[in-house]
Amino acid sequence: MHISLTCFFLTSLSNYLSGVALGAGFAATGLYGLFDCNIPAALDSFKVAAPALVPILKFCVAAPLTYHTLGGYRQLYHDFTSKGINNEFQDKSSLAMLGGAAFVGLAAMFYSYE
Repeated sequence: MHISLTCFFLTSLSNYLSGVALGAGFAATGLYGLFDCNIPAALDSFKVAAPALVPILKFCVAAPLTYHTLGGYRQLYHDFTSKGINNEFQDKSSLAMLGGAAFVGLAAMFYSYE
């Protein structure tokens, strides 16, 4: 059997790596808050100290979170239906995951609730 580097392989690897990065980020935030630190105050002080980095960090959280979530939904679809397990579907769904994550990440960059 010949295995080639397809878009699906690269997005599967990216899905794994995005999960690892998100887990590390959430764990670091949890540990930071565990040791008597005020997370909302730290975020507010970061917004004041480096306002130009806020949209970039929003993208860095929103895009991988969306990407990883969409990858999980795709996996559940495969598990429960056994459909779409071919290269054509995988490539198309991988591109849709990338596009969706990029869209949500860009939307998060420009959204402000204040």
